[in-house]
Amino acid sequence: MLNIAHRGASGTCPENTIAAFGAAIEGGADWCELDVRLSRDGEIVVIHDEKVDRTTDGSGLVAGMTVAELKRLDAGSWLDTSFHGERIPMLSEVFEAAGKRCGLNIELKSGATEGPVCAMIAKRAAYETTIVSSFDWSALARVHRIDPAIKLGVLADRDGSMIETARVLGAHAIHPRYDLVGESLCALVHRDGCKVLAWTVDDPDLMRRLAAAGVDGIMTNYPARLRAATG
Repeated sequence: MLNIAHRGASGTCPENTIAAFGAAIEGGADWCELDVRLSRDGEIVVIHDEKVDRTTDGSGLVAGMTVAELKRLDAGSWLDTSFHGERIPMLSEVFEAAGKRCGLNIELKSGATEGPVCAMIAKRAAYETTIVSSFDWSALARVHRIDPAIKLGVLADRDGSMIETARVLGAHAIHPRYDLVGESLCALVHRDGCKVLAWTVDDPDLMRRLAAAGVDGIMTNYPARLRAATG
């Protein structure tokens, strides 16, 4: 079962930073999940929110700032002063820092990211070690049209038609919210040759229950805790 660090080891480090990804790998993560958006000058940056306000000392829209402007922001001190000086990373920097040591689950958070992300995966020949996921299933369809070799993850926070969508797209995995997951769902998805990667679970008992239900991976803010709970 895959240990997938949600925004890196975000329970103990500032999310979506190089520090968080490094700590995740040290804690036993097989993969790191991260979020991407485009800067004003079209670079792929790793940040969850539409605005920088929550996770930096700045304010404003990510899409309204250049990479140079984003790089001037402190992306660590909001959590703890020991992380002062952490910066918003570019996706290319995460590939360099962590991509050779763990897989990367790249979640698309804004429009127009599909093309640049596909190009970066292709340039690095990282098809086996990346998954592109999104709640916007039309964005996943665009990724599939651009490069059918890229593995897709269908994110879902309700039952809806996630299984049928995964079938249509030939997705590698569905990424359901943890409370949607049980043995029957895992069995159904596995019959299609698809994986079940559940999110986001920090409770050890729930980790063990999901593992027993047959999930192929769990996303957590505490990868070391998941390793201890499930081995």
